[in-house]
Amino acid sequence: ASLFEGGIGVPFIARWPGKLEAGKIDNASLMSAVDLLPTFCELANVELPSGYKPDGISQVETLLGKEYPSRTKPLFWKYDSPWPANKNKPDHWVTYAVVDKNWKLVANKDLSHVELYDIVADVYEKNNIEAQNADVVNGLISQLKEYQESLPEKPSSKLFSDLRQNPE
Repeated sequence: ASLFEGGIGVPFIARWPGKLEAGKIDNASLMSAVDLLPTFCELANVELPSGYKPDGISQVETLLGKEYPSRTKPLFWKYDSPWPANKNKPDHWVTYAVVDKNWKLVANKDLSHVELYDIVADVYEKNNIEAQNADVVNGLISQLKEYQESLPEKPSSKLFSDLRQNPE
């Protein structure tokens, strides 16, 4: 439940005999579950529906060994967390996170506190470099605000089956 790398950074394991080198480890590329649909559609030679804008990108080139950074679209996370942080859970204050290339910005709910990390050079997020990188911070905050504006106020009733209670 933390948006630091220990909470969202998980291994991705792929097996594709004849295409992927067995045993190869890529510690730099960034993939997310939102990338699976575009990736699988490209692999199956199936076009996404016209007008559909996926949150993710195809990661076929990454799977085939293209060097980092192959990610061309930022990743966003939202998880309601208390601010200030609970003393028993000091790493559970982040409500928003955005990753763009090697940069990761984490922010509290009202964006009054942000931290910036170079997650390639500092995978454990030990060194907040927000003060030295104002332009990067401002750019990521702008991206985060665009993301916030894109979020619906509540889930669409179309997302729930008849077996689940309708939230509206």
